[in-house]
Amino acid sequence: MTTGLVSRRDVPKLPYRRLDSEERMGFVDYLRDKGVRYVADDEFWRQTEDSARKIVRQIKDGGFVVGGELSLGQGPESYGVKSHVYPKDYTGKHIERTMNRERVIGCVHFWESGGLSWNPVQIWYENPEVLNDSLELRNYLITSGISFADSIDLDRLRKDISSDKKRVDGREMVLRRLEDITLRTD
Repeated sequence: MTTGLVSRRDVPKLPYRRLDSEERMGFVDYLRDKGVRYVADDEFWRQTEDSARKIVRQIKDGGFVVGGELSLGQGPESYGVKSHVYPKDYTGKHIERTMNRERVIGCVHFWESGGLSWNPVQIWYENPEVLNDSLELRNYLITSGISFADSIDLDRLRKDISSDKKRVDGREMVLRRLEDITLRTD
């Protein structure tokens, strides 16, 4: 490591899991005490990469498709790396360089500046077309003993559905009122 620390023995080991704010601040304080600017020293935070790669291998061994290691942020503004997980039958192109949001069923975070602030392995439930694939990944992770987080807030989803229903109801009312009218378009 080029952290400016005396030796590798002096560098505390980062666990590959969500760090609470107190833990993250402990590492930040440690680096500050050693005279290292933690924001600029991504090498310290990258300690979790090997653990993430082991998880990615396990997920691939389960038959799931895993995309490339993508940077969070651009260039010098990069603040971490993650890969996206796709259904077993996914054959999309360019997943080594980009993501296909419509088919993503999860992700694995490798590292993040300042430490991992959430579980680094997440299941996504954004697209109903791949919901069964998301649930299959979830079951696989449970069976494999891999820690993960479900990246969905059911209360928020309920609120969104309620808002959508109100919007749809309003649009349907407009449609019913205007259906029998010959509308002028010019």
